[in-house]
Amino acid sequence: RYPVHIVRVVEEVVFCHIFWILLQIILIGLILYSIGRFLIEFLRNDARGSVGVLSASQFIGLFVLSGAVVFALILRGKGGKKGETP
Repeated sequence: RYPVHIVRVVEEVVFCHIFWILLQIILIGLILYSIGRFLIEFLRNDARGSVGVLSASQFIGLFVLSGAVVFALILRGKGGKKGETP
């Protein structure tokens, strides 16, 4: 007889790690895109709407950037080593 393995538990652990890696990649992409969008909007010279001194795209970029950074910091705090303080 062959030994019995807990395939469902192993599969769950593997997929949780895959999800964790993909989530971090998405957050990095959001951060880089919003920084790029914010900087590119300085090069545009058209009046498409504004929020204060920023264009609407810059404002949305800052909003997305702040949300992604906060979410990344929350995930980093939950993924730290045991006994560490975030």
